[in-house]
Amino acid sequence: MGKTIYTQNLTKPIGSIEFDATQLPAGIYYYSIQLDEQTRQTKMMLVL
Repeated sequence: MGKTIYTQNLTKPIGSIEFDATQLPAGIYYYSIQLDEQTRQTKMMLVL
């Protein structure tokens, strides 16, 4: 549907981010990593 459901801003580099998707309905979700206002990586996540 093209809605932003979660945003996290980081102030320093970290090794990983955990996201609890248990409250999301089943479906395909896309996430992007942005650095310096540029999208660096976009991937897909499947929630069953």
